[in-house]
This record gives sequence, C-alpha cells and structure tokens, in this order.
Amino acid sequence: MKNKILKTFFGHKLRGVEKVIIIPIRPIYNLFKKRNIREYKGWWNNFYLKKNTLVVNAPIGAHIEDTVYYLPDIVKEVLLIGYCGSISRSINVGAVVSCIYASDGKDIIKSKSILPKSEKVRVLQVSSLSKQTPSFLLRSRKKYDCLDMETYTVFKICNKKGINASAFYIVTDDLEKPFFDVDKKDLNNIHVSSKKLVKKIENGKD
Repeated sequence: MKNKILKTFFGHKLRGVEKVIIIPIRPIYNLFKKRNIREYKGWWNNFYLKKNTLVVNAPIGAHIEDTVYYLPDIVKEVLLIGYCGSISRSINVGAVVSCIYASDGKDIIKSKSILPKSEKVRVLQVSSLSKQTPSFLLRSRKKYDCLDMETYTVFKICNKKGINASAFYIVTDDLEKPFFDVDKKDLNNIHVSSKKLVKKIENGKD
C-alpha cells in the first residue's frame, strides 16, 4: 500500500531519499531542473538532484502539508525554498533570507539550519493574501519580519515525523512595494537572487 501511495503522489518509490528540497514556486523549481535530468510525474513532479536528494514541486499554501506527510520514513531532512513578503523596513525585494523560526500566530517552531551570509528572519504563515490588511501588517511587524503561506505547516509536520526542517526564501515584495507593484528591475533582482540561492544549494552551501 505504501509503495502505491508513493507512486501516485511522486511517480516512483523514492528509493534512497534522505533529503527533500520542497519548492512550491515553479520558476525556482525550473532553475534546479536541468534538461537531461529525469523528471518523475506524479501529483507533485520531482527529480533527483543527487543520489539521496530529491527536489519536489509542491502545492502553494497549506496543501503542502500532504507533500510532507507522505514522505517516507527514510527522509531525514527537508528544505523548503520559496518566496516571502517582507514586513521589515530593513529587508527589501530581492533579498535572500533564512527562517530562524516559523509561527502560525500562536505556536513557534525553530528552523534546524541557516543559510550562511543571509538575513535571518522570523516568519509568520498566513492563509491568504487577503488577510494582509494595513492593521494586520502593523501588528505583525512587532513580532515577525516576513510572511509566507507554507513554512509553519512544513515545520509542524516535519516535527511530528522527526525530520529536520529549514526554510530559505527570496523576498518578492515589501512594505514599500506590494507584490502587485513590483517593476521589471525588481523582477530581475528576484530572478538573480533565485539563481544565486539555487547555485549555493547545488554546491552544498546550505
């Protein structure tokens, strides 16, 4: 039954996988994927970056829980890579940041590792962009630096499964520029930062 589930969701049995890089953002996933790499087709497309490392294109938002929940017991480490929005005056569009802890607004779960030479941020998971009203952002800035839609969920499930979890991001919007107001220069900065982050991880500097 377990193999059937894995083949349905991932397209294969995940043999030898000890580390999983989960990416809900397709453009970042595509930066990892090389032309000659075999991509497995399941509910969540994925490929082997190394012999024991799998890269998975997971859903955006809380549905990412299923991706983590169905990882096999041999997985020891999960790294989430995605986009986040800054609510700190000192962190701007294009920055590469590392989560030190994630929260749902009540509970806090610490990250297991930090990306060297990156800004360290406190992350609040929100369920919808529509909740980011001016009053909500003002309250949240007192405790958090960035907002995203996946990290707390990933950390919570990993904690239950005994998996070490960390998260790195590229900042795509900030207090001065909401996501709908970024320009070509910002988009280029986001792309350049994404490429740099992918290269660091491929070179084993995570």
